[in-house]
Amino acid sequence: MINVNGLLLGLKTISSKVMLTILEALFHAIEERSIHRLQQIMPIIRYGRQSPRILKTSFGPFRYSLAKVKNTQTNEIRIPLRDMLKIPKYRQYQDEAMESAIGLAVHLSYGRSNNEVDRIRGFSASRTTVWRRLQEFSDRQCQWKDLKKIPYTFLMVDGTGVHLQRSIKIFKKGWTTRISKS
Repeated sequence: MINVNGLLLGLKTISSKVMLTILEALFHAIEERSIHRLQQIMPIIRYGRQSPRILKTSFGPFRYSLAKVKNTQTNEIRIPLRDMLKIPKYRQYQDEAMESAIGLAVHLSYGRSNNEVDRIRGFSASRTTVWRRLQEFSDRQCQWKDLKKIPYTFLMVDGTGVHLQRSIKIFKKGWTTRISKS
């Protein structure tokens, strides 16, 4: 006999597989469309596929072999899907998969946020990957490039480890607090 909780648990169990199947179909369709567009503007031939690329997403690891094309005049080899979707080279964890770990790192340590995401999803990036990606994100989002020269005095307590101003440490009852000096 089926009940609502059994139905919801079943959907939760297969949702990752469904999403990865949809993602594979989308990648294939976008790849074919981008190859067709390239054929209209330059003489290209299909040149095989790369070895399977692993993209770690919020719904699990996704393996896909990207198609390669070769320009018959210049012998330039291109990967249309990577160019079309701006898939970063040498990066497995995609930004959307890092969102929860980075969000937790503000409240917890990098290691604890990593463990919590791993507990919930069954996989996660390492704590150093979370730290590096948070640094990259903050560099991209920051409107003021060098905050070290701003003469503010404020109290900052967080777990990110980002140091924006010269600070002194105060130890009180097991807590470490940084007070910035201007």
